Amino acid sequence: MMVRKFRLQNFGPFVDSGWICLSDTMNIFVGENNSGKSAVLRSFGENFPHVRHRSSKEWRAEYLPIPVHSVEVDYAGSDLDWVLRRYAQNGVGWIFADASLNTQERVENFAQKALAEPSSSIVVKRHAGGFEPFETPDPTVAVNSLILKFHEGAWIVQGSGGMPAKDGIPALITWVWQENVFFFQALRASPGKMGFGAPGKLDQNASNLAIQLNGLQGDRPEVFAKLVSHLVSIFPTVGNLSVSPADGMLEIRVWSTREQQRREFSFSLDDSGTGLAQAIAILFVAMTYDSAVLVIDEISSYLHPAAAKALLRILQSDYPQHQYVISTHSPDILSAGRDAKVFWIRKSGFESSITEVDLTDLKVLRDVTGQLGVSMTDVFAAEHIVWVDGETEEACFPMLLAQSKDDTRSVLFIPLLHTGDFHDRKVRADKVFQIYERLTGATAPVVSKVAFNFDADDLSPEKQLELQTRSGGRIHFLPRRNLESYLIHPSAIARVIAAELEHVKPVSVVQLKAEVERVLLELSAERRYGAPADPPTFSDEAWLVRVDGAKLIADLFLRVTESTLEYRKTTHSVSLVRDLLQNEPNLLKELTDYVVELVLVAKRQILDCHACLN
Repeated sequence: MMVRKFRLQNFGPFVDSGWICLSDTMNIFVGENNSGKSAVLRSFGENFPHVRHRSSKEWRAEYLPIPVHSVEVDYAGSDLDWVLRRYAQNGVGWIFADASLNTQERVENFAQKALAEPSSSIVVKRHAGGFEPFETPDPTVAVNSLILKFHEGAWIVQGSGGMPAKDGIPALITWVWQENVFFFQALRASPGKMGFGAPGKLDQNASNLAIQLNGLQGDRPEVFAKLVSHLVSIFPTVGNLSVSPADGMLEIRVWSTREQQRREFSFSLDDSGTGLAQAIAILFVAMTYDSAVLVIDEISSYLHPAAAKALLRILQSDYPQHQYVISTHSPDILSAGRDAKVFWIRKSGFESSITEVDLTDLKVLRDVTGQLGVSMTDVFAAEHIVWVDGETEEACFPMLLAQSKDDTRSVLFIPLLHTGDFHDRKVRADKVFQIYERLTGATAPVVSKVAFNFDADDLSPEKQLELQTRSGGRIHFLPRRNLESYLIHPSAIARVIAAELEHVKPVSVVQLKAEVERVLLELSAERRYGAPADPPTFSDEAWLVRVDGAKLIADLFLRVTESTLEYRKTTHSVSLVRDLLQNEPNLLKELTDYVVELVLVAKRQILDCHACLN
């Protein structure tokens, strides 16, 4: 399910918001405190709040219009099929008041086609109760309606007698909405403990999170392990997660280390802060639902800026099938929301308004950031941009830069979309650079200096020099073939693999390191990694410069773990960099020096590019 657009009338601070068209991916609502952001997000809740709009002209309840929430919803026939089956015991059925559908056969044929439709759209509205048709039907017209229900494993059609004519789909959309829209409020919740029960749907307030995680831990351990790995990457103080019985209830326990040696070394989720609980609930929905709408109110109020940005990066990169609606007044969230639609909520007197922000309009950006009390540089993250090869570099380069004394606050690393365009002989490099210069100017008008980073891959030194010349010295290539070519260190690889497998079985890091070294010696001699070594080696500098480290480490993970652990660049490369910086930082000195130099390039005064390209 997906919300295409919505409209609020006579609700809270809104007289009429007008139709607000949403992105099918990320939507961010910004504004001052008490401007109406939370009111917008609360309208997406399971129950529409009955909060009437008041003004200085009229405040008496008897004269105030009833609030209306109108939405255009995209849904699949399978959504209707599911709610009809799931809530059959609640008496939920599909009412057919169309005079042409007056026989059981016609209803069955129509329903069979409708339930198989991959996508349909409908505009509905609701007051305090469920959704109704957008156009109110004539209440005086009565027909003999038929109802399709799911009963004891089969579809049945029943007569309903005379009743007001109405479309039955809006009523079903109410149930579809409750199944697929999740509202995460910026309020303290206590989901750490709950009585035993069978996993089902996560409650709107995540009160049954312990039951859901317990089911995930037992029935889908791979998904649970991945959820833990996400948490570890978001929260540096979290090492692991578990669910176990305590005092006749299920309890979520948070561990500071990967090892789970004693229960006393862990803490209840209820003692671990609101942000962690919210992040777990958000990730649970993102990872276990095929298509949902995640509404997150004031995400920056309970998550540290770095954690909030990391969570958004995971949601956008790993779970783009969902629709996200987020409110914030944090510049960090704005800068982290790639490809997001941004909406500005302003309040004047008793009335609020919603305006979509044009990120290419410099004046509008200044107005928005001024309202938030920050500068444009704060919002768009940097005075200097370094375009990097991908999301792995986006995550790793800031960690490497932090090792130096350089000021990291003014630098933003952004992943390129299609790095192959820069290497294609059919595409003139100067044209591609112009595109990215314009893109930089559109998303961050205050940015004046940029640099580009690329993997060397199979580019010859001559081709690298050509592209560097065409770019006016702004393009730099990794001295080695790719980032992973710097991460081929048995100790670090063993520690990262061991950390991933500890929740499955005990692992000896010493034994694992020996196995990693053995397999590396075998693989280093193979031609398919681009640099066969004779005799086999994995420490020779000439070999490290040419080897395809990404492919090598990916195969190494599968060989060492007997195909039980797949190497994921955005997760495990980041873990390897973090491990090496913590335990053996000298092994990454060359890479750290390269990143520092890359940032210096972005900070230098850039010469007129036209002179370089002509």
